[in-house]
Formats: sequence, structure tokens, C-alpha cells
Amino acid sequence: MKNIFHLFFLLILLKVQAQPTDYIYASRKAKAEFFQQEKAEKKDYTRAKELWEALVQIFPNKAEAKYFLGYTLDRINVTDGSRLPEYNLALATAASEQFEAVNKITPKYNGELIVLDPYSKISSIWSSKALAYLVTDKKDSAVWAFKEGKKRGGFLDPILEMNRQMMLSCKKDAILFTTGDNVSFTCYYLQNTENCRKDITIIDVSLLDANWYIQFLQKNNPGLIYLTENEINQLNYQIADTAAVHITHPFDRKKQFTWNIQPSYGKYFSIADQIMVILLSKSIYQKPIYFSSSNTYGNQLNLTKFLVQQGLVQWLNPEGENRKEVNPLSLTENFPKYLLHKKAAPILKLSVDAQTTLNQYRVAYKNTIEQLMKWKMKNEAKKLVRFMQNKYPESILPFIPLNLKTSILTLEKQVLY
Repeated sequence: MKNIFHLFFLLILLKVQAQPTDYIYASRKAKAEFFQQEKAEKKDYTRAKELWEALVQIFPNKAEAKYFLGYTLDRINVTDGSRLPEYNLALATAASEQFEAVNKITPKYNGELIVLDPYSKISSIWSSKALAYLVTDKKDSAVWAFKEGKKRGGFLDPILEMNRQMMLSCKKDAILFTTGDNVSFTCYYLQNTENCRKDITIIDVSLLDANWYIQFLQKNNPGLIYLTENEINQLNYQIADTAAVHITHPFDRKKQFTWNIQPSYGKYFSIADQIMVILLSKSIYQKPIYFSSSNTYGNQLNLTKFLVQQGLVQWLNPEGENRKEVNPLSLTENFPKYLLHKKAAPILKLSVDAQTTLNQYRVAYKNTIEQLMKWKMKNEAKKLVRFMQNKYPESILPFIPLNLKTSILTLEKQVLY
């Protein structure tokens, strides 16, 4: 009864203070409360939920109010990835319904963005629930959750197609390090609903700090990490500047992968950094290892000189800058296959996240062209420039971020003139 009275009071207060022309004034308080909780050590989104529910009642056709209410409900569900296994279905459904309503009101959302646009947030919500199911071995329920996200407007076809092409760029039994909801979650969607590249181990580096995720990886990939549950629970951030890592080839003692790792979290080696060392120690000479093109984690850890762009993925070359281990054909052979999905043009007009994600095509081209120029293979570089210009015109795929356009135009001048 108290909560009903409180909500009624909020409705009256907001109606008095904010007539339809005063949405900006009324929403400012609700936004301030939401973002205050985003920064708080102990988060409590109860007040923000009440304010946004009241605003949705007063302004039922304001897409932004529903967008913020959806985000608030999702934050109440779980505040961060460490609690993802607790993801609640009822709250997930309620949050998703708000973003679905946003897309009905305005298919191209123009309000303030928190992180993801409404289409991507629907994907994220249902992927989170699907992962929560996978952690508890409820695979059929996980497949249902992924498909539910697609049915409700998430998992846009052009994003699915790009990630499908990225996974097909990997060699058999590879490890693929990913980051970002539109890459990591999409890869899990493809594996579980389409059986696409089930041989690949997908590792979301943004979740590697979470104990449940490390245990999930170890359970589903025996021998990948080799840590007991107690050892995993004892992992903590370690302060250090750099650390030398030496990994010896199991069958050729003369071969050694030497790497000076840099901490990715200021002066601290995060749990993810420590798990990365363990993963490489076990797998670098056993399995092909790749990073998605959008993934900067390898660069943060000082692995740049070992990374070779091969299509839409970056291969971790155990020989470092030794070109003898790199077949030049492997750099370019997949690019003719990379086509925008047939539905890309209309969807790209609606989803800024689709624009951002699909610009990974250009990033892959850019990295490969730079490698070819470094290796004095200008004719091959020219071919790729022409491919990129023809297949990804700016009229269909806008440049995001804008500095990508500047760097690509500069590179094109170096190659073509």
C-alpha cells in the first residue's frame, strides 16, 4: 500500500511540475538519479525505477522514457557481469518489453543513449539470460532465450552475418577472444542456435574477471585453464609494472614464446590478465588463437607485434614478427567472401550499433592493407583498397568512429597515389 501511495504521489508531483511540454525538465531528475546510481559503490535503482515508471505513465509515447526504464530494470536485475548467473527471467522480460516499445514508437531511436541502442539491448538481455541457463546446463532453455531475443527484435541479421563470417575465418579448434555484446553474445547465439563453428572456443575477455565465467569455460573446455574452484576463488588483482612470460614449445625445446605482459588495469594485473597468461601457456602451441578485430585487449597486454590480421580476425603468431610463419595469401583469401547482408542498408539506417559493429569490416581491411604495405606488397594492397571502396560505400555504411574515416582516407592516398 505504501509503494502504491508513493507512486501515486510521484505521478501527481510530476504532473504538476511537468506538463507535456516540460518532459526535458521532468526527465532531468530521473536521469540524474539513474546516473548517480551508475557511479555509486552500492547501487540502488529503486528510486530511479519509480521516477521512470511515473514518467512513462505521464508520457506514454516518449521513447526515451521507456528506454531509460528498460535500462533501469536491467540494472536492478544484475548490476554487472559478476552476477550474471542470477539473471531473472521476469525482470529480463519486463526490461525487454520497454525496448520493444521504443522500437515500435520510433524504429530509429534518437534519445540519449546509455550504452547500447534498443536493438542491441534486446540482444544483450536475452543473451544474458541464455548464458545464465548455459551455466546451469539448461541448454534447451538457453536456445529458447536466444531465439526469444531474435523474435523480440534483437540479433539483427547484418550483425549475425558479420560474426558468422568472422567465425568462419578461424581455423579448426581455434580459441577466439572477443569483446562487446554485439560480438561475444552474437557468437554464442550462432553456436547455440545454428551450430555454427561449435569447434571454436569463444572467450569474452570482458567476463574473464568473473569467477563463474572462468569455471564455466573450464567445465566446458577440460584442460583449458587447469585451476581448481578454490584457486579460481582466490584470484585477485596483482600490482606490478610488467612481467616477463616464457612459454616453451612442448615438442621443440628450442622454440619459446617470450612476451613482456603489461597490466591492462592501470598498474594492476587483473584476473583476466592472469587467466590470459594461463590460457596462452596451455594453448599457444596447441591451438590457433585469434582476437576479434574490435578487440583491443591484445594490444593492451603488449601482444601487438604477435598479431597478424587474417580476414576478420587477428591471429596470434607464436613467432612474433617472423614473416616466414605467415602465408601472404592467408591475409587476403577471405576478403572476397565478406559481403554485407542483403538487409543491411535499411537496418543500418535504424541502428547506430549495427553501424559501429559493421565498421569492423573496414578495420580488418585497414589492418591488412597496412600489413601488406609494410611487407612491400603494394599491388595486393591496391586490390584490397578497391574491394573496400566498392563493397562498403559510405552512403550505406557510415564511418563510426569518424577518425576511422580519416585514417582510411590517408591510407588510401598512400596506396593508390
